[in-house]
Amino acid sequence: MGILCGVLGGATVDLDNGGGDKMSIKLVVDFPDYVPEPRPGLPNGVRQSNPFGLAIHGDQLYVPDASANTVHAVDIESGTFSILTTFGPLPNNRGFGPPVVEAVPDSVRLVGKQLLVTLLTGFPFPIGNAQVRAVDIATGTN
Repeated sequence: MGILCGVLGGATVDLDNGGGDKMSIKLVVDFPDYVPEPRPGLPNGVRQSNPFGLAIHGDQLYVPDASANTVHAVDIESGTFSILTTFGPLPNNRGFGPPVVEAVPDSVRLVGKQLLVTLLTGFPFPIGNAQVRAVDIATGTN
């Protein structure tokens, strides 16, 4: 059995480099590869998933999705997940392109009872719009 097949099949895979270093890998959550996002002229459009970063608090994982502009809350034991928060579009100050661009959450850190989530921006990458947002883990408010 290959490592990837074992992990995707729910098995815990133990690795050993022969020099005494060992580790175990287990799939905790399996996010969908994409979600439907139909648009005018593109009725079968999709938005791909791009989980990016991880924070742990008790029995919860917090995972930003850079493509969906969300942070997922994951129950470690069950592997179930929900959207904790969604980041709205940011103004485009470049003078060209659309009036707003996507927020792109790309990292997360737990500080007390809140998450600090870094946001980049989508094209055309407005000047000075990168941000760090605080997200309340109890309410999802950001």
